[in-house]
Amino acid sequence: ISGAASDHPPNASGWFNRPVLFSIQGTDATSGVADCPAVTYAGPDSPTASFGASCRDFAGNSSSRAFALKYDATPPAVADLGATAGDRSVALSWRASADAESVEVTRTPGIGGDSPTIVFRGPGTRFVDSRVENGVRYSYEVRARDAAGNAASDTASAVPTASSAGGGGGGGSGTQSPTGGRRGRRLIAPARGAVIRFGHPPLLQWTPVRRARYYNVQLFRKGRKILSVWPKRARYRLKQRWTYRGEVRRLAPAKYRWLVWPGFGPRSKADYGRRIGPSTFVVRRPRAASR
Repeated sequence: ISGAASDHPPNASGWFNRPVLFSIQGTDATSGVADCPAVTYAGPDSPTASFGASCRDFAGNSSSRAFALKYDATPPAVADLGATAGDRSVALSWRASADAESVEVTRTPGIGGDSPTIVFRGPGTRFVDSRVENGVRYSYEVRARDAAGNAASDTASAVPTASSAGGGGGGGSGTQSPTGGRRGRRLIAPARGAVIRFGHPPLLQWTPVRRARYYNVQLFRKGRKILSVWPKRARYRLKQRWTYRGEVRRLAPAKYRWLVWPGFGPRSKADYGRRIGPSTFVVRRPRAASR
């Protein structure tokens, strides 16, 4: 086996962030190469991922070889975004997941006009915008991007006023809650805290997002992510058993937390909108009938 060629190149940092097809090349000096099946890699995410390739010659001999790659198709998370208004200032704070390499904050209206302006770019979890006018509502999009080029964002807005000077004395009129003002987007079913009967995986449903071409659904148990899928419609039927990051997972009795991100454009662009959720549900076994 002499090599493996991908159907699209990795990004500048050497990461693939969507399924990649490798064509396998081989040579044989005697009977000749009969078959070198192509291999598709679609996970799990890992900086030290690998896949196996094989070739067979016309005499029936075969060989195999492993190839390494860096793969990450899961966007970073932006959480607990808040915008607090002051006198001619807006203070932003947020949390980004550990895999976020950089954060970009875009403000609308922008500086010197209505067009959006990037007002912050770099690492960090806080930013104070002092180039604002009192009485104007400003919307901020905080977008986190990882080394693989995946991105996710959340939004918040605030109206700076002179009465907001001194921090918390503004009465909250210009403060955005940590939910980012997402009243129009919500996780519909199952209802928050719903109890699901073991062996009956629920149908996850959420409000559709305009222009979203797909969604990223993530499921957590005991703080650990156990599922990441990309359905095209605003619903996804969980399964009783599935494979994630090379491990078999089950919808066992426990408490679960789930979130959804809308995706725009082709998945290769990794352009995600603000998060929907989170919500929770509990899976329980039915109680044995008493005699």
